[in-house]
Amino acid sequence: MNLIAAVDGAWHIGLGSRTAYYLPQDLHHFRRLTYGGVVVMGRKTFETLPHPLEGRVNLVLSRCMQPRPDIVLCRELSLLPGMLRSMENRPVWAIGGAEIYRLLLPYCTCAHMTYTERIYPADCTFPTPLPALGWMLESEEPVPDTNGEFQFRVYRNPAPKTLA
Repeated sequence: MNLIAAVDGAWHIGLGSRTAYYLPQDLHHFRRLTYGGVVVMGRKTFETLPHPLEGRVNLVLSRCMQPRPDIVLCRELSLLPGMLRSMENRPVWAIGGAEIYRLLLPYCTCAHMTYTERIYPADCTFPTPLPALGWMLESEEPVPDTNGEFQFRVYRNPAPKTLA
């Protein structure tokens, strides 16, 4: 399983129902990486979307959400492995919010982060900065047309757990 998020210098991820910052290059990067895969999100994240993400299986982890024909609903984390096995080996992406990141972080092998040192107003923060958890920075490249203010970073988890 992979993880994808956009964070600022304080590892903030959002304010209200919006991401910490708006960056069109980040949206393009997100689409390019996740298209054709399975995106796993919480109910609150799903409710911020105008519609399910096109070209992806939208799997929502929620105990209280009503079933819908355009998503896959998972009521318990313990059911997730079986559901993912039935997805024909598509790449799986944890896309938020904070509680989903907290739950799935130990099982992720790779994290694609859009990062900036700048700090934005926020009320939602990534659970723990990845370097503090021992994740290793594998690559870093500047986001085009941002004068180096934003980077696409890839972190690797040295000891991911198996989602049983």
